[in-house]
Amino acid sequence: MKHCIKCNTELTDKSKYCNECGKNQSTDAYDNQDSYDAQEDNYKREPVYTVKPEYRENSDYEDANNFHAKRKHRPILIICLIVIVIVVVAALGLMSTNKDKSDDLKYQDIPASTKSVTPEATKTEPAKTAKSAIVGKLHQKVIVPDIRYGTYEITINSITLSTERNKYSKVKAVEVYKINYTYKLLSSGTSTHGLYVSSFASFDSTGESGEGYPGGAGDYPKPLTIIGTKCSADTFVAVKNKSSFINLVLDYNVTNDSGHMTFKIPTK
Repeated sequence: MKHCIKCNTELTDKSKYCNECGKNQSTDAYDNQDSYDAQEDNYKREPVYTVKPEYRENSDYEDANNFHAKRKHRPILIICLIVIVIVVVAALGLMSTNKDKSDDLKYQDIPASTKSVTPEATKTEPAKTAKSAIVGKLHQKVIVPDIRYGTYEITINSITLSTERNKYSKVKAVEVYKINYTYKLLSSGTSTHGLYVSSFASFDSTGESGEGYPGGAGDYPKPLTIIGTKCSADTFVAVKNKSSFINLVLDYNVTNDSGHMTFKIPTK
């Protein structure tokens, strides 16, 4: 037989608790926490932990010593908040710096090449026509940049009212003019046939187009392949109105387009 370690009540050898006071016979670690309700004769006991209970994720609990487990994720949240604050402050500072630089540029000296100019200086040039135009006069040497037949120099030497008529021509001409011209090869083009200037378009002083008149005595054009050589030839132009001048137009080849040149030749 054994006795209760607290109230000395006689107990059996296998008794773990006292039948009278409820004392645990295996330890005395809870002496200061034991209580006994004498009125209701009902023993009430609150457990006391001698060590902190094991922490369990996502659980809040309170033991007899009022121990609150701290959540592990709180430090991480605090660090994240600090990082966010630092990033926001840095971004605001950068925006402020860029704004200051932009304001400073407004008052810096602008290079002459980028300074604004008056509206008169910004007037655009007239739009170029689809064809490149060259205008010449009688006896004037004009250089024609023909990329196909080669760059050449051409001159209108004379214009003469002709009395010759071709009875087989269907052109009803009021006036026929014999025009003498000279062309000289300055550089070779892509063509292997050489430079050959023969066909002209014409317009009288009223703006009506003329026509080439067939036949007639004169010099015929010849192809030029040697740089520096030249040829003089004649062409006949028939117009339908008496004119004070003739516009003689010659087409030539330029990159991605067809250019033309015009000689305004007085007839008197």
